[in-house]
Amino acid sequence: MTDDTKRKLSLAAGIVIGFVILFVLFALL
Repeated sequence: MTDDTKRKLSLAAGIVIGFVILFVLFALL
């Protein structure tokens, strides 16, 4: 894997994790 691919994967993972955290926070409210 190239560094560019790793960067895109980590960015996508960060976005997914962010959405999951937001979803959990809204579910707890």
